[in-house]
Amino acid sequence: MTASSDRPRIFLSWSGALSQRVATFLHEWLPTVIQGIDPWISTRSIFAGDYWHRAITDNLRLSNIGIVVVTMANQESTWLNYETGALAQSVTTRDGAVMPLLVGLSVEDLTGPMKNLQVNTLDEAGMRNVLAVVNEHAQPKLSEKALEREFKLKWTELENEIADALAALGGGSVSAPTLPVALPDLTVEIVGVARAYQYDETLVESYIENRKMELFGHFPETGELTSPLIASPMASRRESRSPDQFRQEVDRWAADVRAAWASAVDTLAGAIWDAVTIKIENLTSVFLERLQLVITLPGSVDAIESLDSDGFEFETHLPDRPRAWGPSPYMLFDPAEMDISGIRRPSDATWRRVGDALEITVDVNELRPKRTIECTDELVLVVRSSEMDLPPIPATWSATVRNLDEVIEGECTIMVAPRAYDFTAGLRKLLEL
Repeated sequence: MTASSDRPRIFLSWSGALSQRVATFLHEWLPTVIQGIDPWISTRSIFAGDYWHRAITDNLRLSNIGIVVVTMANQESTWLNYETGALAQSVTTRDGAVMPLLVGLSVEDLTGPMKNLQVNTLDEAGMRNVLAVVNEHAQPKLSEKALEREFKLKWTELENEIADALAALGGGSVSAPTLPVALPDLTVEIVGVARAYQYDETLVESYIENRKMELFGHFPETGELTSPLIASPMASRRESRSPDQFRQEVDRWAADVRAAWASAVDTLAGAIWDAVTIKIENLTSVFLERLQLVITLPGSVDAIESLDSDGFEFETHLPDRPRAWGPSPYMLFDPAEMDISGIRRPSDATWRRVGDALEITVDVNELRPKRTIECTDELVLVVRSSEMDLPPIPATWSATVRNLDEVIEGECTIMVAPRAYDFTAGLRKLLEL
């Protein structure tokens, strides 16, 4: 269905095989009863190349109504309760509703915070209640008589589908499995190497002193200007700072450079070293949707964003220098009119420090049976160590999948380059020291 800006978004939330089957059928069935709506479900509305987490977050935020398909087996699902909570927050701004729809269980069986919402069982009376709420938001809205007529025509079709789904997948007991399959077998591999680097730590002071000489080039002892206004087609201003203000500005800049230096050197590593590749292989015949992989590495390993080495300028990653002492030209056009290009696409991989460990998260929309997916050109791994001949570094990983309520776990290793690279000569050349 093509979304229309004036049609209300109906978010269908599910977790587990029975819930997925019912929600997917409702996605197709609801518009046959009420045409003026825009149902959304992850299994049909996220396409190849989309970032599933962003797509779901955006649609949770934009939805007018949430229908949460709840079964005995999934009512404590983290995914389901997360989406329910997010919907409850977003629909309040649109005078909407979040409605848990119970399949194979009664209201008395429901536990947790969802029982405080507008709960309906998926039977004839419950579905009438749900459609009445949906119709209030429809554009155009059906009359009560037209809604009842359409419901009577279409109810048997939905009733039969629910009966078939319950017969095939169960759902009437807590012990019913979410999926009639074994836990998927995954392998995770980090292809590439982590590297260490070193450099002469006096370089930062050499850089600061070198740039100070340029900044103070026309600076007089008396504080008077020693150079005339610049003759230029561009406009110019006289020096407005006092000598003491200028010195303080330069001192603040020098302190900022010292604080930012190590991070700037990391960007050099990100520009000249190859990124690692994270390979995830699904060894079984299970179709995996919304897989999230978390790799945990020990504290000696850090991640750096992989950068394009073409046109890399080290100084752009350091704090901007103060304007040199003396008259200053200024531009007569708005910098906002300049064309900004080269924006990087959102990353498939994110990373953060968690205590003493590095945590890398990879989000995969879908991983088909017997297939491998690779996350490349995202991150460079750096080892914070000056030791030689470091052994491979062990890592652990865990994975969660939308249609499974269990965590898959495993181990992998990352190879380490045999020696630390010395950046001293390269930094001197980049900074012309």
